[in-house]
Amino acid sequence: AASAGGTGADDDGHRAKVEGFLQDMANKTDGIVQPSTNVLDNLRLFMKKVKLQRTKYREILQIHPNMKIPVWSYIKCKREPLPTAKKKLKVPTEDGDQVRTDTQYQKVGVGDDEDDADIQLMDIAKGFRFGETTVAVAEHQIENITKYQCDRNMVCIGAVSASDIPSHYLMPPCECVVAEEHNKPAAEALAAVAQALEELRLYLICKYSYCKNAQPKLCILRPEAKRTKKCLYLNPIPYHEDMRTLDFPNLEAMKAPSEAQLNAVDTLIDSMKMTKHTGGEGEDDEEDEEGVKGSDELLRPRDTYNPTNQRFFQALLVRAFDPQAPIPELDEKINSYLRPDTELASAAQPAVDQINGAFTFQKVEAKAVGRKRYWREVLKQKDENVFHADLENLKVEGDDDGMGGQRVPKVEEEDDSEQQLPADKRTKHTISTGQTIKHFNVRTRHG
Repeated sequence: AASAGGTGADDDGHRAKVEGFLQDMANKTDGIVQPSTNVLDNLRLFMKKVKLQRTKYREILQIHPNMKIPVWSYIKCKREPLPTAKKKLKVPTEDGDQVRTDTQYQKVGVGDDEDDADIQLMDIAKGFRFGETTVAVAEHQIENITKYQCDRNMVCIGAVSASDIPSHYLMPPCECVVAEEHNKPAAEALAAVAQALEELRLYLICKYSYCKNAQPKLCILRPEAKRTKKCLYLNPIPYHEDMRTLDFPNLEAMKAPSEAQLNAVDTLIDSMKMTKHTGGEGEDDEEDEEGVKGSDELLRPRDTYNPTNQRFFQALLVRAFDPQAPIPELDEKINSYLRPDTELASAAQPAVDQINGAFTFQKVEAKAVGRKRYWREVLKQKDENVFHADLENLKVEGDDDGMGGQRVPKVEEEDDSEQQLPADKRTKHTISTGQTIKHFNVRTRHG
């Protein structure tokens, strides 16, 4: 607070000294300085438990057999799950409220009152489905089959252009790779690698196994070469089995948009930008993720809390004091994360009106979808005379996307008069998996 009777210049100088003192104390204690209005808003939020900064990997980053850098890696971004519920007695006894779970195995199709219904754990073997067959695997062999074991390492395989790795290839979790602590040569080497990758716009591909016998991952090392921080960010990338093929109509075959339509869309995008430049270029202005100073970003991850977690802890707090209390409504500040910003929506309304004038919209009625039939329904039918028209509408069970269904081949019936014809002039038949017994009998009956 300023002293009484002081001039405006004295007040500003005193405030600057106080702010400088607070900022210096916050820097030394790893804290932050915020206005009182922001602090009051944050007090309504449930903060996650502060976790110790522990390394996930402490080993060598091998870029070349002749170039190895001691590095440490920390988890940078990872989904924070909800706490798991514990099973306890509703009414605790003298021995406590802990419970134990016992699993009982029984034969399928055997009643509970029969003697051979229960099965011992030693009589059970695990197996994996291979088509319609279950392949049994011994307990001591499961680890060798389901896991590919290797040593702990981070070995670079090669370098690729940053444009060849789209953003949707980057899988979680994200790790920050830095040089070994108190190792100046390692810090200089890693900084040089990050700076070179940044200038050349390259990413490193590496094989990463954070501990012994862990499943190896194919990862990308992305450079971060700012003035105050030089490191590498590590993200796993998918294998072929992890990819999903999505087929969409060819956009080139559609009618090209007009110049007015393109301008309308550009205006809408510009009006709904969630990062606003405040014009500040001072040295104390904080840089955003892109290194731009003086920007005000909406829904910044560091200031945005998970609504699911917040609602859970809010309800948990209420039930802790009153087990019969109703579930409270979500806090309005948290609920605002899930709704468009009112100021942003108002500013974008002229662009929305321009879109409505440039494009013609019409309501498309949803088509009625017929009932799907599966192979199990066909196999259960007692009548084997299933016509080709019905089989064409069948869909393989488990094919939910409707794109990879296998059609049942057409079954051609053979007239009895063809039995007297030579074998080379008889009608050829197609055997499918729909009614194998029937087709096999038809083929053997005609030789």
